[in-house]
Amino acid sequence: MKYRFKEPWSLAFLDQWEVSDRPGQELFESGDQVGGEAEARAALRDAVRRHGSGCAEALPSLDSLGKMLITTGRAEEGTAVLSEALEISARRLGNLVGVTIGRIQNLGFGELYLGRPHEALKHFQHVRDTWKTLANRDPRYRMSELSAQCMAGVALAEDGRVGEALPILEGAVLALERMDPLPEREGYLRLARENLGMARDLEARGGEPRPGWEALPEKPALGRSSPGTTFLWTREDPGTLGEDPARELREAGDFAGAEARALEALALLPGPGAPGRDRALPLLDSLGRTLALAGRNGEALQYLEESVSVSSRLLGPEHDRTLGRVISMAMAAVVSGRPGEGLAHLERARDVRVKRLGRDDLKTLTARTAVGIALVVCGRADQAVEVFREVLASAERLGPLDRAIVPQARGNLELAEAWLGGSL
Repeated sequence: MKYRFKEPWSLAFLDQWEVSDRPGQELFESGDQVGGEAEARAALRDAVRRHGSGCAEALPSLDSLGKMLITTGRAEEGTAVLSEALEISARRLGNLVGVTIGRIQNLGFGELYLGRPHEALKHFQHVRDTWKTLANRDPRYRMSELSAQCMAGVALAEDGRVGEALPILEGAVLALERMDPLPEREGYLRLARENLGMARDLEARGGEPRPGWEALPEKPALGRSSPGTTFLWTREDPGTLGEDPARELREAGDFAGAEARALEALALLPGPGAPGRDRALPLLDSLGRTLALAGRNGEALQYLEESVSVSSRLLGPEHDRTLGRVISMAMAAVVSGRPGEGLAHLERARDVRVKRLGRDDLKTLTARTAVGIALVVCGRADQAVEVFREVLASAERLGPLDRAIVPQARGNLELAEAWLGGSL
């Protein structure tokens, strides 16, 4: 169902690529919506075929396809596509890279089209606060901050809180008017003024929708919460996922289906401690990974802990695949209320990898990054900053080997510094 807004708000999706690099966009904008969508889907299939699932090369197609689906009345499907683009962008490019921040804002537009302004507001506020942190160091980000502030005002107005929206929109307009009259400012200012005018009209009508516009449902469906953990680390493949019957469902975002399939397969094997339980290792990995990705880290721990136990017995406690499982288990512990315990596991895993692989190995950097995140959660952000500075120095030496490692490391350092400074 395509929801209509209380006002015909000016919403500008943030395009991360030139039109020529956005598959299907030229056809779509020329009026050939079917042809544009088909071209975007074909480009997406080709990127996955060439580079594998979750590749950065799929991002232009995902961006285009998500926007097309949302603006043609298929907001549920389009929002899911944009969620996938955001997850890949954060993992591959870093969560403080401009294009990733822009994708969070686009996801907010998807929530608006779904009639979930409260959820959209969370996304816009997250984006605004991130740009604000960056703008404190580089004023060039100020315009982006004000754009997100304007969208937060729109979400508030749609959520029936026009009284709160007006000062936010007025503040964005005033700040933009005071900026240097750069060419790019004019577009931001026009949208902000249009949205402020419509919010004032909405207030004058007592919050009633504009005549001829269909109101949003009084009780919109509950959506997802805004992105939670802002620090980024690389979740390791323990090496058994080829035997994982739930992998395809999980990668498609169907966590409930993936959990059910893995549990069904696990039920056919002997229980914990029984002979033959070792065969459950791929399923324990699968369930732990699925539940953690779904944000159910406390539930994931029981499977991750057993996975570590089985792997230690089969491969040895210092085998690299066992260490990867230890890191996943420890990170689940960190974010589910046991940060001290998790940090102790992470420091041991880091020390083994430093000894065996060296400080600058990619797998060692994963362990060192996880230690930094755990330090922040433990309230030791000053130590985390030092850890992330060292990780960034190592990442810059390794940059040619993994193009995603440097922006990830830099983003984590900037977030830790912001955390330490009290701006997050």
